[in-house]
Amino acid sequence: MSASPVISPFKEHPTIKAPSPEQVAAIVQAHGRERAAQIILEIEARRLETMKREQEDPFRYGYVPEHWLKAEGLLDLWRELLILGGNRSAKSRFAAWKLVKEMVKKPNSRWWCFHENATQSIAWQQPTVFDYIPLEWKTVKKDRFTNVNFTQKNGFSDGTFILPNRAQCWFFTYEMDKKMIEGGEIDGFWCDELVPMDWLETLMFRIVTRKGWGLTTFTPVDGYSPTVGMYLDGAVTEEEEDADLLPIYGSEKE
Repeated sequence: MSASPVISPFKEHPTIKAPSPEQVAAIVQAHGRERAAQIILEIEARRLETMKREQEDPFRYGYVPEHWLKAEGLLDLWRELLILGGNRSAKSRFAAWKLVKEMVKKPNSRWWCFHENATQSIAWQQPTVFDYIPLEWKTVKKDRFTNVNFTQKNGFSDGTFILPNRAQCWFFTYEMDKKMIEGGEIDGFWCDELVPMDWLETLMFRIVTRKGWGLTTFTPVDGYSPTVGMYLDGAVTEEEEDADLLPIYGSEKE
């Protein structure tokens, strides 16, 4: 009777790669089946621990794609950035990652986040920001200067949170009176989806004295909005790359 094959117990993950069948075969050849099975289980245990850290503390252990770093460099250089993309393209995750990263780095800083209405803010924007708060600060004790109180049902308490370094973020909507944003000084803002053009123009004045930045993320489901036109009309393409997962138009692969 032949020996039973080495079982590969690897859990699939898009970026935390498991050994290939060729690598498993090499382990078996080098160590024998019994020892190889132990080695494979040890490898998988380490992978599972890495996945756990990624889920629990994405601020430190989450996957950061290369194009996020490119976008971050552009935002740091030009202080203003529009990111367009389809649904589920990780625009909001980049924005939340960058926002929290800056809050952690800058004590006493002030940040504003905007969405179309309170429901969407609580459902999408606020949970994404909460994900990237450092793990030990998600349950930090509340005091006069620190308050990180989040629930899945209601989002952040009173639509704001304050980190232990006194950096504070507020969540607003485009449904509110625009006069509420006409007098503040902030270190940066993130506008998600259909931000009116006049709001964006007003917000850019709020970051001048602090040398802040403004980030807009938008899925053009409703077409070419005036805000998008403000950025793209007359724009010149400086750099482009092929998207491997999209069809090549005009070819047999379309």
